[in-house]
Amino acid sequence: MLEISNAAMSLLKSALDSKAVPDVIFRLVPAEDSFALKVAPAEEEDVIYEQEGVAVLATPSDVAERLDSQVIDVEETDKGPRLIVLPQASAI
Repeated sequence: MLEISNAAMSLLKSALDSKAVPDVIFRLVPAEDSFALKVAPAEEEDVIYEQEGVAVLATPSDVAERLDSQVIDVEETDKGPRLIVLPQASAI
């Protein structure tokens, strides 16, 4: 199953907190040959990832299965942090 690093969860949670929009979380959805993050309400059959009891990220179950053995982590760049997907053994 897809895993989310603590650093990635913290980054997502901070971004959600700054938006201050109730009842929405980040949704990781298919987009062409990759994935995209959207801010939207979770859907009924989504896999929900939480930090400190707060829902932060949702994925359709098929996305979570396609990303089995992967981890979403954070990479620092010149433009600031960005989310990346790595094999679980390669997590930063």
